[in-house]
Amino acid sequence: MAGWDGLTGRLVPRPAVAVGFAWLAFVAGAALLPAWAVADVPSSAALDRVGSVLTQRSADQGIPGAVAAIVADGRVVYTHAVDGGSPVGESTPFVIGSSGKSITALAAMQLVDRGVLRLSDPVKRYVPELDLADERAEARITVEQILGHTSGISPLAGGALLRSVGQGTMLDVVGEIEGAELVSSPGAEFHYANANYVLAGLVIERASKLRYADYIERNVFEPLGTECSYTDFSEARENGLATGHRYWFGFTFGHRPTFAQALQPAGYLFSCALDLGKYLAALLNGGLTESGERLISERSLAKLFTPGRPAALGAWAD
Repeated sequence: MAGWDGLTGRLVPRPAVAVGFAWLAFVAGAALLPAWAVADVPSSAALDRVGSVLTQRSADQGIPGAVAAIVADGRVVYTHAVDGGSPVGESTPFVIGSSGKSITALAAMQLVDRGVLRLSDPVKRYVPELDLADERAEARITVEQILGHTSGISPLAGGALLRSVGQGTMLDVVGEIEGAELVSSPGAEFHYANANYVLAGLVIERASKLRYADYIERNVFEPLGTECSYTDFSEARENGLATGHRYWFGFTFGHRPTFAQALQPAGYLFSCALDLGKYLAALLNGGLTESGERLISERSLAKLFTPGRPAALGAWAD
């Protein structure tokens, strides 16, 4: 992925996950965006220059394969693939890592739109299996707090690497954080923890009465008209899932893409640059897809773009 640096006015590459690289950039969109992010649709010459820069930067960093998508005027206006020895294209699925958390959050807000979920609801209402060290504190953890990482659950709850990342389930993750001490009172501080989004996945399942994967397929991927997005690892692999790569002393080495069913709501969805562009376009277009279907209400979309507790984020946000 990449983010736009508003101070320098440059696109800053960031690796999506260890399995490959994909970039998205937005150049025009809704009023939700800061002024520096809104611009006219670039000329073909400008887009060609973007492609040249990305190709050169990828070569400089030894990136084996990269894809860029640029969104403007509510649609994908440009894609560019870089072949650094591991060919990929606009339809190549990647493991999108924690970028998938935004999709999980959007799914939760869809359920808020439908009146079957409230952000103020206690998580225990949907996940009674949650059993932390402080019963009174755990009862105060809300849906909004797990989505905003202010539940107080530690990033290391359950250990540095949860056992369930193998063949476990989301409920196994809940079992592994049993008895965990909160590192702050619910709602007080920001602590980024994958366990929060595993809980969010369970909340979505219990509120919608659908498996998390089925909900995402029906209510996010299908309305967007995605062509290369998947919730199933085998299906993604059959459709050309990007080969994984890791850096080792400046060199890249291939490895099998990772997948952890238990942590799917926190980071194990599969998508391509083309589809992520469609997703980004909908977010920038007030929640409307290219076909005009409403993916999420404007009110809920605005909530997704509202900072949580900036005073608590400190240097991390900077």
